[in-house]
Amino acid sequence: MTYEVIGTISQFEVHALIGSVTGTFTQKYEVEFVQTNASDALPMSGNPGYLIGRPIIGAKINVTDLSSLGYLGNTGSVTTILRTSNMKLSIKGVKQQLSNGVWNILAGGSCGTILQGRGHLVEPIRFGEDVYSGCTLSLSFLEQFTRPEMDWTTRCVQYQNIIWENLLNPIGITNEEDRKGLGINFMSNKPDLLAIWPISKINRSSEWVPIQNLINNNFPTTPRGLNGYCYQLLIGQEIEIQYARFGSMIFPQNQIIGAKCNYIYGDVFFMV
Repeated sequence: MTYEVIGTISQFEVHALIGSVTGTFTQKYEVEFVQTNASDALPMSGNPGYLIGRPIIGAKINVTDLSSLGYLGNTGSVTTILRTSNMKLSIKGVKQQLSNGVWNILAGGSCGTILQGRGHLVEPIRFGEDVYSGCTLSLSFLEQFTRPEMDWTTRCVQYQNIIWENLLNPIGITNEEDRKGLGINFMSNKPDLLAIWPISKINRSSEWVPIQNLINNNFPTTPRGLNGYCYQLLIGQEIEIQYARFGSMIFPQNQIIGAKCNYIYGDVFFMV
């Protein structure tokens, strides 16, 4: 069955095997729902469970007004799940969306890509691999957003806004060829949900778990500033993926059962 985003079935197909039967047998029925214009492409991260070192699969919650779909006068909305996508920025400024479902994080280079004119590196979060990563944010770059008459608390708030923006929307170079300076950048969407299995379907909400304390929806606390110090300044995020071994004892499968993302704060001294 093929259905629209509002749930209306738009196409129905039945496939039957016909033959001569001489004895009793068990019949089997299979029904599969496919959303219109949905992509069947899946990242190769395991089947059914996650494989160590393969990217975890993320998705965004998308709320669409029915009026925007042509249902004039209808004030309702529908909520759907869309795999996270990377936005490829070409040299001519043409954007091409890549629906690969990965969750990219900063992995080196300079922060502040748009204004500094150079990309920083990003890597996908991989199942079963603990990592510590980041990017470099220079003080000279931060000073572009401050004025001499600003007090230090106001300065610290400005600094934190830039750090927060880099955590929310990393833009970076993603392969060896691009690291040589060819300048193909990718902007990654931070997911709202994670797939419990790599093969989770976007039309089955039970196969996705929400990311708790998602930093997209929670503003960081306001830092305090005094004489070159920024106290309790946002300096990063901590991502924790919880999983369980599911299935038979002989060949258990890795299943994601939860995830959370929290802010990391610290006291920083700036030599201006």
